Amino acid sequence: MPPPPMKELGPVPPPPTSWFDCHEIDLLYEVHPTDSTPGVRKADSDSGIGKKNNRNAISLAPNSQIRIPHRLVLPEQMPRHFIFVSRLKSESPLGGYLFAVLDSSDTVVQLGVYMHPVDDFKQNISVYYSDTRRNKQIADFVTDDFTGSWIWLSLKLHGDDMTLYINCKVVSTVRVTRSNDPLSFDMVSTVFIGQGGPVLNGHFVVSTLLKYL
Repeated sequence: MPPPPMKELGPVPPPPTSWFDCHEIDLLYEVHPTDSTPGVRKADSDSGIGKKNNRNAISLAPNSQIRIPHRLVLPEQMPRHFIFVSRLKSESPLGGYLFAVLDSSDTVVQLGVYMHPVDDFKQNISVYYSDTRRNKQIADFVTDDFTGSWIWLSLKLHGDDMTLYINCKVVSTVRVTRSNDPLSFDMVSTVFIGQGGPVLNGHFVVSTLLKYL
């Protein structure tokens, strides 16, 4: 089902057609986990995204196993510019991977978002964008602890800048270093939701709704 209109994200500008070729992907809709999927249940009704948009929101337990071949949900190469949007409620201060696209070795996060454990009421958010055969974090952000609260989390990558938005407000923008070539996934790369796969683990106890533009 279509994700919420971009205008609901306040300061996040509607992406020009040339950025994304009008391509939108609702990750959870494509993966379509159900209540019968181990470690998965429907999100609480107080998600704040409305009954219509809440249909694809789920809650993940530490034993959740949501994975799908990347070629079924993502392009072979990532566009140069994109926006990742999630409505989420962290259920644990221990953090974890919100999502991760792993290569064939299950050790390199080609694309992903990792929430570090909360420390002194602050939480670090790292963005993986590995255009080599080694893990590479291209951006790190620090936010207030939002454990137990529904928030909008948006990450916009445009050129050499990545911007983090929380609840429609800019948290910060950082300069990133990456290859001029597009990020290409392995033919057998796998998308993991709420974890970093069998080797990295990093299960994230979270309620979420995910999309990529």
